[in-house]
Amino acid sequence: MQKIDDLNIEAPSELKFSKRKQLWRNITDDYRIGIKQGQEGELQRQCQEWLNEQDIKYIRIPDEAYRRKISRTIKGVPDFIIFKRKEKYNQTLFIELKTMTGHLTQAQRAFASRLNLHIIRCFESFVELVNKFFEEG
Repeated sequence: MQKIDDLNIEAPSELKFSKRKQLWRNITDDYRIGIKQGQEGELQRQCQEWLNEQDIKYIRIPDEAYRRKISRTIKGVPDFIIFKRKEKYNQTLFIELKTMTGHLTQAQRAFASRLNLHIIRCFESFVELVNKFFEEG
């Protein structure tokens, strides 16, 4: 077993480096912000994996970025910013993921007041919204 970061969490050493690194990211993200399985962190991972499988272009700022110094400049940014190319311009979909009882922070509300932000609370709703976004002409 190999120690991961200073959290005393171990990853199986037989995993390839990239798999260990991804495992480290998932574990430390959840560990640092106290997310349990089935909550927002898991929903974010599901959505991100689905977008990658569909080869959809998007931006996602990792949760750990919010806990570092750059957080001052990105507070309130939605979980996913998804792009769709049109003939002469691009369209953008802004999505914030929340648990069934989760609420927007003050920074998220301020950011949302300037955008058409969609708040999604389950994976099925996320897939439905993204599919609808790409079906619209």
